[in-house]
Amino acid sequence: AGRAFCAGADMGDLDTISGAGTDSGGDTDVTKLVGERHPYFVTQLRKPLIAAINGACAGIGLTQALMCDIRFAAAGAKFTTAFSRRGLIAEYGISWILPRIVGWSAAQDLLLSGRTFYAE
Repeated sequence: AGRAFCAGADMGDLDTISGAGTDSGGDTDVTKLVGERHPYFVTQLRKPLIAAINGACAGIGLTQALMCDIRFAAAGAKFTTAFSRRGLIAEYGISWILPRIVGWSAAQDLLLSGRTFYAE
C-alpha cells in the first residue's frame, strides 16, 4: 500500500481555486486540482474495489477509501476528514457516504471536528 494511502489534496493549490493573486475571481475549474473524475465513479464499477490503507488517509483520500467496497487499514493508519480544519466544506461526496458507513452522530462528529483517529 505504500507509506501513505492519500494525505488529501495539495493545499498549496488552493490559491488557484480561490483566485488569490489572479484576475479570474476564483473561476478556476476544480478538476484541475482533483482530476476529471469525481470519487463517486468508483461506486459504479462492476467489480469490488478494495482499499489497502497505510499511513495517512485524509480529506479526499478518506473519501476515496470510503467509496471502496472493502477497506483494510494497517496498524497505525491515521484518518481525518480535515475539511473543517481548513475552513472548507465537506465535499467530494464525503457528507453523503460517511453517515451511511458510520451513522449520523459519528459522521457529524468527524465532519465538524476534523479530529484525527487511528485504525486501532
